[in-house]
Amino acid sequence: MDADYIKWLADYLSDFVSYNKGVFTFKHLKAENVFEIINYLVKARDLGDEVSKIIVTNDINNCGDYSLEKSNCKNDAPRLGSYLPGSKKLIIKLDDKSNVIDVCLTILHELEHAHQIKMIKTINKDDSEIGFITALYFLDDYAHRSKYPYAENDFEINKEIKQKLNNAHDVQYRTSPCERFTRLNAAFDLIKIIRLMGYGNTILERNYEFKYRDYLDNGYYQTKNYTLNPLHLFLLRLYNQKVISKQFTSAMLDLIEEYTKDLDDDEKHFLGLRYDSNKKSNENV
Repeated sequence: MDADYIKWLADYLSDFVSYNKGVFTFKHLKAENVFEIINYLVKARDLGDEVSKIIVTNDINNCGDYSLEKSNCKNDAPRLGSYLPGSKKLIIKLDDKSNVIDVCLTILHELEHAHQIKMIKTINKDDSEIGFITALYFLDDYAHRSKYPYAENDFEINKEIKQKLNNAHDVQYRTSPCERFTRLNAAFDLIKIIRLMGYGNTILERNYEFKYRDYLDNGYYQTKNYTLNPLHLFLLRLYNQKVISKQFTSAMLDLIEEYTKDLDDDEKHFLGLRYDSNKKSNENV
């Protein structure tokens, strides 16, 4: 059964999308529409403690303290939104070129980051192996600025390492585990929304299915003798930049191996781990 917010979004967005003779037409969202969508999702997903301010702007690069928290997160893609955990701000770009479906995907993506912060604060690693491995992955994006005892005590991350993590984030963006999860979860939700709107098996659905599969396979690289997976590549890059020690890297890999050894290959693929493609279900998105 789909989450209630998925059905609500499908109904809401139906007024902004039409389809006739193979051609899609999109109406533009107004700022008040974006506020309404975000406020509903924050309440529906119980994220009120993680999102205290919503900003809709046509110039996201000059939006208050955005540059202070995100100055080291330079990537080639245009900035469509951001979640700032320090100030609990959610910022969404909206202008006359904004496509309603892409705006929706951006909102879902940034709220996934807020959900991650909520998980860090509430997760019990003894209750969920998936939860524990997910918490480990948050090292990349949040450890350098997190004030939560969980990150500092369990991972023994000192101030120097936090600063190095901050400086290294640019290079790590494409292999960043938390970005991987937000992309996959947001795209998966959007595909369900598109199908509930009645646009399954159309170019709109196929476009976002392609995005989902691209996110899923991103970070896997085949060498002559070995296949690198996103997590190994991420840790190796941090190690090569002297962000983390060889001992820390080995200990992290050993922990991950222990807590994921009983997962099936679809789950391992989702998490960015080594998997056997012959044992995957190969089901559609």
